[in-house]
Amino acid sequence: MNRIRTIARNLAANNVDALIITNMSNVFYVSGFTGSAAMVVITERDASILVDSRYTLQAKRQCEDLDVVEFSAMSVFEAATKILERSDPKRVGVEADYMTMSDYGKLVKFAEGKYQICSTSGIVERLRCVKDAKEIEAVRAAIRISDTVFRAMRYEIKPGVTEKHMAAFIDNAMRELGADGTAFSTISASGPNTALPHAYPTDRPIQAGEFYLADYGARLNMYNSDITRTFFVGEPNAKQYEIYDTVLTAQKAAIKAIRPGKTGAEIDKVARDIIAYAGFGDCFGHSLGHSLGIDTHDGAGFSPKSSLVLKPGMVITVEPGIYIEGFGGVRIEDDILVTENGCEVLTDCDKERIIL
Repeated sequence: MNRIRTIARNLAANNVDALIITNMSNVFYVSGFTGSAAMVVITERDASILVDSRYTLQAKRQCEDLDVVEFSAMSVFEAATKILERSDPKRVGVEADYMTMSDYGKLVKFAEGKYQICSTSGIVERLRCVKDAKEIEAVRAAIRISDTVFRAMRYEIKPGVTEKHMAAFIDNAMRELGADGTAFSTISASGPNTALPHAYPTDRPIQAGEFYLADYGARLNMYNSDITRTFFVGEPNAKQYEIYDTVLTAQKAAIKAIRPGKTGAEIDKVARDIIAYAGFGDCFGHSLGHSLGIDTHDGAGFSPKSSLVLKPGMVITVEPGIYIEGFGGVRIEDDILVTENGCEVLTDCDKERIIL
């Protein structure tokens, strides 16, 4: 309920009298509701969650501090309008980053003559950016699963095993360890396919003398982990060593630089400069990392344009990479908690030249 009160107190600062929340991650954050469809309406005086008949009982159990409204007999937008009429708002904010034009048109139709619909962005996300102790423990629990899977999967990786087999092994292992599901579609790539940052698992067999890369995460109690490790399958050659060591050096340096008050762009530059100095600047195209929590990409993180100012309680990935078409690629990713005096590496997996 504290989150709802905080949003209610901040409505005026966002130039609205009420807020309609439709993004399901934000709905969960403010209400605790874990279903797949709902809407939350927050005014300065009260808060309601709107659900259809599939979720009425679930919402009553999970959202004790909200008024549960079943809208099955009418449109959810009509139901929202009836709720809003109680407080007679003049300006009602919607989450512009998530609402479709179709839904916006429906809401405008019901709001006509009653209140003005206003675009808002980031009201809930700014709160989500800094995790409380309960959220940090939830992320830690998801990470413990992915750490355990790492220790098992390294014995499964061998020549002849396919990328799809490894993806299935990773996903099944996370489930068996208690995960509710995967944080995202597992990336399992070998050889030249490791040059694709978001490679999709194929029937390609892993071969000796090449890289194997796994990027995966566990989802547990609505929070996620996210880890990437790159393995040497057999004895590496000099170029493979060079690429791997450059990425690892860049990642360690960026992690060491993390502390409250630094910006996302400053941390990104630490890793990017090391990779560029080694001659691979054009081979690292993506951001250094992203916030992690309810969503795998839970908000701003480390990138050349990031103005995010680090604060204690933020959880952000650090994942530099080098990708060379036709040869392969390396990415190393850890989940990092910003602390009062620096940071804590939450993931606990070996990353020093993993030769299988």
